[in-house]
Amino acid sequence: MKESFVLYTGQYTAIKSLSLEAKGELLDALYRYVIDGTVPDFTTAEIKMAFNFIRIQIDRDQHKYITICEKRAMAGRRGGRPKAKKTNAFKKSKAKQEKLKNPDTDNDTDNDTDNDTDNIYTKKTKKENHEKKFIEIVKDFNSQVNNTGSSVKPVRVLNDLRRESLAKILSMYSPGQIRIAIHNALMSSYVNGRTAERKRPVDFDWLIEEKNFARAFEGSL
Repeated sequence: MKESFVLYTGQYTAIKSLSLEAKGELLDALYRYVIDGTVPDFTTAEIKMAFNFIRIQIDRDQHKYITICEKRAMAGRRGGRPKAKKTNAFKKSKAKQEKLKNPDTDNDTDNDTDNDTDNIYTKKTKKENHEKKFIEIVKDFNSQVNNTGSSVKPVRVLNDLRRESLAKILSMYSPGQIRIAIHNALMSSYVNGRTAERKRPVDFDWLIEEKNFARAFEGSL
């Protein structure tokens, strides 16, 4: 069991409207959840929703913590990092002298090839990192849909149009801000189609439009 857990300032949006008594109940519930996994019966639905919102991050942090512990334990069983093999100073010196006598005439070509390879690798790495972030957003969205009891349908497909919209969002908001915007949206009566102006819930594509997402983050939907 971890000896601590983290509360993020970005989560305050989800609890700021609660009374001091409700905030106390929420804090006590969070401590109990981290200590022994207990999920109590809450006195109001608002406290339960706030708890579920914060619990998502606690579970994510706990998973990271366990993963790190397992990796360290595995490294310890293997005796830590392998020791570097001793090199022969004489051989290294001789090789250096040979290189000075016979300089590489293809150095420019080699550098160009290396640079091209590096650029391809960098682009591939960036694309993979973006894809991971897209998937994390979708997973968090679906999790919050389930935890809040929202009428909005979960995401089943991540297509190129959605990737393009998510890329714009990632360029403007941090992961914590994105979670807050999603939470604000799913708690909105308008988004859930429960107002006179809107009788049907919105979909994921509507939410990740730049103007709609900005309103969700501001809590003005």
